[in-house]
Amino acid sequence: MTEQFTLMIKGAQGSGESLTVSAPWDGSEIAQVPYACSADIELALATAHKIFSDRKAWLPKPERLQILEKTAALMQQQK
Repeated sequence: MTEQFTLMIKGAQGSGESLTVSAPWDGSEIAQVPYACSADIELALATAHKIFSDRKAWLPKPERLQILEKTAALMQQQK
């Protein structure tokens, strides 16, 4: 079964086209990933800049570290 993904940009519309992702070992289709249009890319960059510029809205360093450590542990389990 092919998995369908959406753009992870809040408010993004996409170009209407998608990219097929294939498994390298047998060429079978794994997923469909949408292409972002230039407006989506501009939206993502503007959002990232806004978030980066407002350091008061950032997660505190201990929370960010906890998220990264949990992510690393999950990746280690699934390896």
